[in-house]
Amino acid sequence: MTFQRILTSGPIEKNIHQLWQRYRSQPIRRPRHLWRLFRLHREFDLSPTDPSSWQWNFPRGQIPQCSVCTDNCCKGPHNTVLLRLVDVARFVDRGWTDRITLQKPTFPSEVLAQKPMLQATLRSFHWQIFPILKQDPHTHACAFLDSASRCSIHPDRPWICRVFPYHLDFDQQAVSWSERCRWPQQADTNAPQTKELEHAVFHSFFTEKIRDLILVTVYREEIAASALAPFLDLSALSNL
Repeated sequence: MTFQRILTSGPIEKNIHQLWQRYRSQPIRRPRHLWRLFRLHREFDLSPTDPSSWQWNFPRGQIPQCSVCTDNCCKGPHNTVLLRLVDVARFVDRGWTDRITLQKPTFPSEVLAQKPMLQATLRSFHWQIFPILKQDPHTHACAFLDSASRCSIHPDRPWICRVFPYHLDFDQQAVSWSERCRWPQQADTNAPQTKELEHAVFHSFFTEKIRDLILVTVYREEIAASALAPFLDLSALSNL
């Protein structure tokens, strides 16, 4: 979350940021919080990792050419936008909760066989707990696309839209490139732009996912008592 993002955040989004700051700056003393964190460390590797140790499923140095793109990744029955905790908080602050849902689609096995990134999403911790954006039932377009097929909430777009076309599969420790992005350009792997983009995307993925995991697990009661609770499936945390 950038400084500008914090300045323009609503109260619920700011609360999420403050809860994370509390976790990072204050020792955890409550036994239930310590026990959950201990079990969390046993289930997930929460330590920072080196991008160079991950498998890259596309050429290093490949970056998107968004200015020439004529496709639209916000359409299609398989292009589900899975929200993060900060996204849900922002949508509640903005009054956009009528466009998110916990009712997730199912996908035929033949579709999953062709889409390893979709498989990784479906088996993730986040898929179990967090909502998705609704789609138009007829066009399968994102509920936030306007009549010109442009994002009507671009400054407040979800986190996953900001890091497209990159995807991290934590189980396989692999970085993938979305098949919907067909206009990549190849840059020098050591070029400052390439290094900066890879570093930003990788650490954005890692930080956001781990932050969500820690907050909804360790501070389960606080989040369950907040305005976010109706839009999360916290029952998925019963084993932690």
